[in-house]
Amino acid sequence: LHYIPTGTNTKEIKKKCIDPKFRVLLVVPGHGLKERLPQMVKSISALKSSCVENAVGFQCVVFIWEKLIFSDVKSILKFQCEVLFSKGLWTDHMMNLRKMNLVDVYGDGPTHVILMLDDVKADTVNLPIFLNTMTQSNFQVASPAIPGWQTDSSLQHSSCMSHRTDHVDILFTVF
Repeated sequence: LHYIPTGTNTKEIKKKCIDPKFRVLLVVPGHGLKERLPQMVKSISALKSSCVENAVGFQCVVFIWEKLIFSDVKSILKFQCEVLFSKGLWTDHMMNLRKMNLVDVYGDGPTHVILMLDDVKADTVNLPIFLNTMTQSNFQVASPAIPGWQTDSSLQHSSCMSHRTDHVDILFTVF
C-alpha cells in the first residue's frame, strides 16, 4: 500500500504490481521518547522487509507527539512510514486515520490493521506466516508472542500454537 499521487497513470502501475493477498497497515499510535526510536525502527524495518519479500502489501503510519523529535524521526523513517505530528492520547491519533486515503493502486484498503507500541520488539515476528495462521484459524484479533515481555499472556507457550487469555494489552495487536 502506497500513496499514489493524483493524476498518476494507475493502469501502468497495476500491470507491474502483484495484487497482494494481504494488505497490512501498521500504526504506531504515539511516539515521542527518543530512546525508543532505535527499537521502533528495527521492528518496522523487519516487518516491512518480511512483507516485501512475501508480496504482502505494507503501509505504515507513525504518530509523533513530541515536536522536538518530529523532524529526526521523519528523516529516519522517510522511506518506510508516513510520519505525522499529532497531540493527544493514542486513541486521538487513531481518529486521524479516518482522514487518510489508505488504498493501493487496485483501490483496496488494508486487510489487516496492526497497532504496535513504539517499544515492542517485533523484529522476530514473521508477519506473512502470522497472517496466514490468523486467517486459517479464523481469528479476528490476535497478537504474536513477544519475547521477554513482562506479562505471561504475551509470552510464547511451548505447549500450543495459540492460547486464549483474559488479558489484552495493545503491544502488537493485529485486527
